[in-house]
Amino acid sequence: MGNGKILDAGQSSPGIITAISALRPGDKTRYYSSVLNDLQGCYRILDLEPGVTLDEVKRSYRELVKVWHPDRFTGDAKLQQKAEEKLKQINRAYEILEGGLLNGEKAEQKAARPRPSQEKNPHAERDEFFQRGNNYYFGNNVSKNLLEAARWLRKSAELGLDKAQALLGSMYYKGEGVSKDSHEAARWLKLAADQKNPIACFWLGRMHEKGFGTNILHKMVKAGVDWQLGDSK
Repeated sequence: MGNGKILDAGQSSPGIITAISALRPGDKTRYYSSVLNDLQGCYRILDLEPGVTLDEVKRSYRELVKVWHPDRFTGDAKLQQKAEEKLKQINRAYEILEGGLLNGEKAEQKAARPRPSQEKNPHAERDEFFQRGNNYYFGNNVSKNLLEAARWLRKSAELGLDKAQALLGSMYYKGEGVSKDSHEAARWLKLAADQKNPIACFWLGRMHEKGFGTNILHKMVKAGVDWQLGDSK
């Protein structure tokens, strides 16, 4: 790309990965950063934080659609136009987050599906550990307890579940239930990002913005880009 033009972060055509490869290093870095900003913007538009479930995304989406539906402003053309633009942003943010979380769940379900010769799901234990940790972290049906959340999430993360690795990494980054440790945060987030976990890519990008190292951005955010664009193989 001799003209130095940066690609649209929302573009998803099949040939985009080839186009990314042709970008100059500086342009490529800016493109990866724009994708991270786009993902962060989606959470912000839907009034959410990274780490939420698909059900929480859907619930927030439905609530915002009710608030910003243009039919509520038929008596004010200016407000109605603003509502239409807001609804477009809400719909786009929902499509991006729903698509990523849904694909992640399908991939996890496919990986966890036992073969005919197996008597039980080999991933059942790590999923159970993650669910316990997730419940303690968000206070779902139990009292919120970050220490217990970290304990169960570590068990799941050590068994290779990317969702647990991503959430545990963010806890180390923020110092929630564990001592704040950027090295531990980067280690767990890297493992999750290697599995193309979008939440891990988001937090690794945040760490880069805060000055925790430049190697993280190029390698880890690449996983986030591949996730957003889909598997090119």
